Amino acid sequence: MRILCFILIRVLVLAACVPAQAFCEGASLSSAQSIARTAAKKAAKKIGVARPRYSAECILAAVAWKKKINLRGDVPLPSVRYGSETPAEEFNDAVEPQWGMRPDIVLNVYVFRLNRIYLLDDAAYYMKMGRFVDDSLAHELTHYLQVKYQGITEMDDSDEFEAVAVQTWFRETYMRDAVPAGAPACR
Repeated sequence: MRILCFILIRVLVLAACVPAQAFCEGASLSSAQSIARTAAKKAAKKIGVARPRYSAECILAAVAWKKKINLRGDVPLPSVRYGSETPAEEFNDAVEPQWGMRPDIVLNVYVFRLNRIYLLDDAAYYMKMGRFVDDSLAHELTHYLQVKYQGITEMDDSDEFEAVAVQTWFRETYMRDAVPAGAPACR
């Protein structure tokens, strides 16, 4: 239930309709699904699409630098799919085995078994939240490194906290043109 709670929090926070803490304090699964459906409908009204300022390769290099991981050429890079270009059926078929549910909208996720990242690319969402698609990609690339380089097969809270910390670091450095000394320079 804890991982399901986390996934549904993502849906709710994406639509900015429910404070995250309020959800996990006793909400039933059926009420959570109902709230998630309503949130998905709100989030579906897109204003435009967002694309990363930096290349996925550069974001990966920055994340690997932060995590002190040496990238290897023999480890396949994940493919990246954007919500506006991804049919709902494809997304649901990809995430259902990992999440045990079929969300109504494309959410940010690294799908381990496919080595694929799905990203929400709703520009209005990123503007509203003061975030960037680049930092969302940094978050999901952290999960990629956890799985492919650290051998993690089951995510727990500490893995998610690390991904959030790396995402925040990326947003506060690279997205504010404050790249740390020694870190890869992205153009």
